[in-house]
Amino acid sequence: MDENRYDTYWDQTAENNNEEEEEYDKGYNYEPEVDNEEEKLPQAFSEDLGDLKLGDTMQPTFMQDDKIEWDRSEYDICIVEIVKQGHTSYKIKGVDKNGELDICRRYKEFYALRNVMRKRWVGFYIPGIPPKKPIGNKEDIVVKERWYLLNRFLQEVSKIPHLWESEEMGIFLRPKMDVEKNLNLLGKMTSEQILERISTYC
Repeated sequence: MDENRYDTYWDQTAENNNEEEEEYDKGYNYEPEVDNEEEKLPQAFSEDLGDLKLGDTMQPTFMQDDKIEWDRSEYDICIVEIVKQGHTSYKIKGVDKNGELDICRRYKEFYALRNVMRKRWVGFYIPGIPPKKPIGNKEDIVVKERWYLLNRFLQEVSKIPHLWESEEMGIFLRPKMDVEKNLNLLGKMTSEQILERISTYC
């Protein structure tokens, strides 16, 4: 095959390949015609917000209100409203082995609780809370998302007996003094104590 015929052969081959790719793309990207333009819009998101993270714009329906009712039949505890008196706190209602609960807790106290739990319950699942947000933490959307996520944290903990009945949770729910200070007074767990907990609850 001489050079001219060689070039002509590959030019024709490339042209055929391009035509085939264009036809493939047309078929692959085919969009059915619709009479109603609204049918092209995505369907509304559901309110299954199990993976909600701080900063998301979607909110559960109850977060559009200023207060919710505690459903005793489903959970032992619930954050029923946001309280703003100089600083933001969350009003908690519930019941534990010692009786009724009606308390207010700030985000930093939730953070201290989970931090201590992670150190003292090594190897155990500890439900998550929203991360710290140094800037903009007083914005309404942030406060309400924290409400939802902190409420979920408490309700998850209430379903885990060894955490719900733990010394850490007792301090958080019924402190004899400052919550953070009292939690930080708890000593570190020794390796033997950690292994004993694992063998008892796992």
